[in-house]
Amino acid sequence: MTGLNKNFTELCIAHGLEILQENPSLLEDRDELHHNLFNDDYFVIGYFNASNILKDCDYSPFEAIADLIELQEEQFGESNLKAIDISSEYVVNQLSYFYGYECIDEIIEQFEETDE
Repeated sequence: MTGLNKNFTELCIAHGLEILQENPSLLEDRDELHHNLFNDDYFVIGYFNASNILKDCDYSPFEAIADLIELQEEQFGESNLKAIDISSEYVVNQLSYFYGYECIDEIIEQFEETDE
């Protein structure tokens, strides 16, 4: 992946920090932390909300879809994205899952700095 969308990355970091602040005990099991932050619940619900997230992050829908395909190929060796899956809600939730891997260390670092 050549580069992640900076605004979306910052949103994922804020999302992770918010969940950790609500439930700091999640940090005790770091092996499950990514799952708990980005896979336990939806990042966003609703097409309108997801479309607004892309807009607010200055992330074009086509760029987001292309990035998702690339991230799936990197992770799984192929993309399983089908035309029927392409909705703003699906794309944003999938991107948050993959971006979560990229920013988990930053989330932990920022949380530990604010927790001191």
